[in-house]
Amino acid sequence: MLGVSKAWLTADVSQRELTPVEQEELLGCVSTLRRLVRGARIDARAEPNVRPEPKRRVPHALRVSGARHTYRVRGRSLAGFGLLDGDLVFVKPLPRGTRVHAATGAIVLFRLNGALYLKQLTVTAGGVVVLRSALAGYDPIVIGAGDDWTLMGRVVVSVRRHGSDPY
Repeated sequence: MLGVSKAWLTADVSQRELTPVEQEELLGCVSTLRRLVRGARIDARAEPNVRPEPKRRVPHALRVSGARHTYRVRGRSLAGFGLLDGDLVFVKPLPRGTRVHAATGAIVLFRLNGALYLKQLTVTAGGVVVLRSALAGYDPIVIGAGDDWTLMGRVVVSVRRHGSDPY
């Protein structure tokens, strides 16, 4: 849920040193847990969690599946969905006029009041659009009548860098 596997959390770390990335992740997790224990909530609208990567080309194999745009995940709000800070996501644009129900349950890219976000799209029984993070403490974004929002696409592939190799 916090961006690390259960095996990583339960491993006997006395047998090895934590890598700098693991140390940073652990400190981030502890900080988040402390805030949550104190009852803190995080307004997901205050932290856009994706940025475009316009200079990155979508590989041909991914273009075949419909991906046309590349974005980089920012922050930890999607860790429960397996998307970590720094991951690349490839997004398939949704045709104009696509009904929101067609993307229900998917991780979607959307623009809300000028900012870009990745969230899981859900629709309540009453038809209210709710966009959810995957980390406890992040409030869902409920789309209201006064919100200027556009459903832009759905994530079809994500890529994670391991080690220091650039991608």
